[in-house]
Amino acid sequence: MNVIFDLDGTLIDSSDSILNSMKIAFEQCDITPCQPFLATLIGPPLHVTLATLAGTNDPDVITQLATHFMAHYDSVGYKKAVVFDGIEKMLNDLISQGYTLYLLTNKRIIPTLKIIDYLSWDTVFKEVYALDQLKYTKNKTELIAHVVNINHLDKTNTIYIGDTEADRLATHHNGLHYLMVTWGYGHADLIANDCVDTPALINQKIIEILP
Repeated sequence: MNVIFDLDGTLIDSSDSILNSMKIAFEQCDITPCQPFLATLIGPPLHVTLATLAGTNDPDVITQLATHFMAHYDSVGYKKAVVFDGIEKMLNDLISQGYTLYLLTNKRIIPTLKIIDYLSWDTVFKEVYALDQLKYTKNKTELIAHVVNINHLDKTNTIYIGDTEADRLATHHNGLHYLMVTWGYGHADLIANDCVDTPALINQKIIEILP
């Protein structure tokens, strides 16, 4: 049995740390954002979020913002991420029950690995995958397909746990089971039947979903 987890909004609350680093990046670049820094912006790849905030797809602007964001977030910002209550026990319980855990995220690989190390989760996940790791994966749908193929995962015995509608679509496109958490950055009311309200219920829900 395989359980693939999203990171931001699913296992950790990184909203304050990410948004703070973005604010600093905009200030350092002397660029005025076209909308507020809200947690609902978190989830897509970095360049997409920065383009949304900047109101432009100008590659020079996005590159400048990304450079300043990464300089701050990758050095100190990532340490402000907070593990949601109940997550640690849930992960340990799944491991003790024989599940194989993977991490798959839109987050860049550098801060992802730093967070894993900072939280002492090095032995929790069999493999960790980030969107920018592979040149040929353009979105989460393609990244999930890669992870399933390279690990020879049985789709009927594999579930992805995330916090957004985009996660659900990417998962179902690949023929995997999906479970959405309600404490993240998405809109859980869209798929109420496939939602879980607390980490303590994840284990039981997985048992109900997987054959």
